[in-house]
Amino acid sequence: MNDEQDSVTTKLIELNKTSSNLVVILGSKYYKEDILKKIEPTLAQKGYTPIVAFEISENFEEHFTPRQRIFWFLSNSVFIIAEDSIPSGEMLELEYCKTLGATTIILHDKKLPRSSWMTLDIEIHSSNFRCFEYDIDNIEKTISDAISWAISKNADKIKVFNEKHKDWEEKT
Repeated sequence: MNDEQDSVTTKLIELNKTSSNLVVILGSKYYKEDILKKIEPTLAQKGYTPIVAFEISENFEEHFTPRQRIFWFLSNSVFIIAEDSIPSGEMLELEYCKTLGATTIILHDKKLPRSSWMTLDIEIHSSNFRCFEYDIDNIEKTISDAISWAISKNADKIKVFNEKHKDWEEKT
């Protein structure tokens, strides 16, 4: 490896450190239970850095438009959580998740209808999405189960990719 490759590797390692535990949370800030604030502590206890999408720092406006900002955060998340119990306009963000092939957890309050009929079949059309229904009094367990699924899903994707393309670098 030459000095230029070492420099690139060092930069990639540093970037990976900043994003290897990032989790973006999508959802409405108007949900009566302030559910998004109940999701954050469970993620933090497990070593993740949760960030609620609508709270992304305004400091990024100097460099990115809102669309670029959310795309950057979604792209750098280890997985994404979308709370889908009330409409919040995250349809575009869910399409970004699909485009990115991002592992995406859909949380849904058992007592409420889904936010849109457009999300009813989302996990049928993308194996990177999975819906977890929760009871508000036991949401921590549901989040823990969802995180376990996301970790396993990410590991499976890497394993399949590495097995399928193990000789790719040798050929290039």
